[in-house]
Amino acid sequence: MKRLILIALAVTLALGIIWVPAVAAVEPIPITIHKTIPAGAPIEDFTFEAWRDLNNNGVIDGDDFVVGTVVITGAGTGVIYSTIKGPTIIHEVLVPGSAYQQLPDQIVQVSCEVEVTFNNEAQVQEVGQIVILKKDGAGNALAGATFEISPNPKTGELPALTIVDEGLNDEAIGIPGVLSVSECQVCVTCTVTETVPPAGYTVAPPQTAHVTTAGETVELTFVDTPERGKLIIKKVDGAGNALAGATFVITPDPKTNTGSLTVVDNGLNDECPADGVLCLSELICGLTCTVEETVVPEGYEGAAPQTVTIGDTLELTFVNTQRTPSCGTVCAAQTQPGEYLFDAAQENWFTWIYYNKGWGTEASPKEYPIYTGITQLCGTLYVYDNGNHIFVNYVLTDMNGCTLAGLSEYHLQVDSSLANLKKAVMNKKNPVPGKCEYKGTLDPMVPETGWIEATNDNITSWTTAYIFAHGVGCYYCP
Repeated sequence: MKRLILIALAVTLALGIIWVPAVAAVEPIPITIHKTIPAGAPIEDFTFEAWRDLNNNGVIDGDDFVVGTVVITGAGTGVIYSTIKGPTIIHEVLVPGSAYQQLPDQIVQVSCEVEVTFNNEAQVQEVGQIVILKKDGAGNALAGATFEISPNPKTGELPALTIVDEGLNDEAIGIPGVLSVSECQVCVTCTVTETVPPAGYTVAPPQTAHVTTAGETVELTFVDTPERGKLIIKKVDGAGNALAGATFVITPDPKTNTGSLTVVDNGLNDECPADGVLCLSELICGLTCTVEETVVPEGYEGAAPQTVTIGDTLELTFVNTQRTPSCGTVCAAQTQPGEYLFDAAQENWFTWIYYNKGWGTEASPKEYPIYTGITQLCGTLYVYDNGNHIFVNYVLTDMNGCTLAGLSEYHLQVDSSLANLKKAVMNKKNPVPGKCEYKGTLDPMVPETGWIEATNDNITSWTTAYIFAHGVGCYYCP
């Protein structure tokens, strides 16, 4: 018999057939598994496998096979029915990323009903914290940023974790500019990226966060620089033509957010060379400023202030309406108002002056006051002679809170005697400017006529000239 068994074994091996020792097949025998977890612990699925330990070595290996499985959700009891007697290994399978520690296998002898208990404790997860500080260049906290942490530091896996200052996933509520995430796994390297900067700022570069030991707090500081914008101020008249010479004050200073900034057309702080166009760059985006015209081009009414929020490139247009000046008579006097009237009974206040030959030169002319409204000093008449020629220059100035628009007309009479002067310009009792020999309309108006040659053919040999110097002066008054 022994020889026959050996021959059968040899034939089996020669044919490549695996020989497995026989196991006893019986009626199903229950293997009852009790599963416990701590109160309040996470609920998971626990899978239990019963392996027949063929070589009786207490370890699941290639010779062993599964005789049954059961899944227990959370704490509970499950039963595996085995039809094979003998030593059996009960093996617990945890879900991926389980919150529990893996328990060792248990070995039971299946001959009749058996029971085993697996007591699982939640595993101690080594975690730390990531704190993000959001600041400006001066170290002040900036609120309102959004960050993305990839991979999610709580799981070590994708998708990334989004954290919003004072919002989604932020654990530092009530501290604007500080964002906190706890329960970050140790040894997970994350990239922290600012995806939404605070209003008016640019994003800072990404940084790496790596919690290396349990309980560690990794602190990252993101410093944002303000976005920079441009402001273009256009100064035009009602027809859209550029007007030069304006000055504006911008509050607060759009470059620093403090004080005020003055910008002068083609002058202080103006970055554009064109008349009527004022440019500023490197301004803080998102800053709300008031732009006020403080110096208006001559002859125009100022425009109302404007309030703007600085952006990438912002353009403002200030439209000035032309002012209408008030015009009135101006007249030269010898030294003071009303000093030399043409007639004691005259009804107007026009005066004449006299000039002695040699009193003035072009370099140092004789000066006479010019008045308007009878007594208001408004300029100077300059006179000099050269041979038999008289030269006169009207110069008007601002006066009494009024801004000069200019001289629009002049009327000039020069004679060698007072009698001849009166004869030339008088109409009954009053001198009449329209009767003057030298006259002109000035368009545009001017503050100064320049030298006017006033030569009367009757003057060939003389020592004193008598002059009537009249004009129309125009002013912008409050």
